Amino acid sequence: MSPLRAEFTKLRTLRSTAWLPVVAAATTVGLSAVVCAVAVTGDPIRLVLSGVTLGQVPLVAAATLAITGEYQTGLIRPTLTATPQRLVLFAAKILALVATILPFCLLGVVAALLAGDAILADFSPADGATLRAAGGAVGYLGLVALMTFGLATAIRGTAPALLTVLALLFLTPQLAQLVTAEPWHTRLEKYAPMNAGLAVLGAYGGAALVLGAVLFVRRDA
Repeated sequence: MSPLRAEFTKLRTLRSTAWLPVVAAATTVGLSAVVCAVAVTGDPIRLVLSGVTLGQVPLVAAATLAITGEYQTGLIRPTLTATPQRLVLFAAKILALVATILPFCLLGVVAALLAGDAILADFSPADGATLRAAGGAVGYLGLVALMTFGLATAIRGTAPALLTVLALLFLTPQLAQLVTAEPWHTRLEKYAPMNAGLAVLGAYGGAALVLGAVLFVRRDA
């Protein structure tokens, strides 16, 4: 069995990772529908895509468990025995993760658009700005998952990795509000992962994957 097929099979068959993308999609559309239903005013696109904020949490958990679960169970040793080329294995894990979660990211965002169309009178899911924002939301979720996987590979532990990523996502913007000294306030606010554009988030994800790959190759299992 090829490394990619083996990794994809593991993600699909392990309960710890198989159901989390489903939860992510359901959370995204569910929260978006609730926000659209109760909001009195606000940008319709922001309202419709508001569920992405919490929808990313199950994806963070899935991307973390995709690697830390193997270290916790000891499965990483037979995995490395079967595929001793560690960079090949690392790449296979990344591709399998993306192939597993991306359809659910797309499903959650599309369902949120349809829910917004049904609830909001002044919202059009086919509008150009809406489609660009929706594409950006899917890209954001994918990049967060990749950043998480890279950091989780470097950290190895499930709880420390989860806390690190969730702190980066949710606490960094709050820290920016506490820092009043310029230019640090502006920098923290602008470059916090949840506020940064896809290019900056992609840089975060790339750096995390490089760090994870280097440590995955060099450290003992």
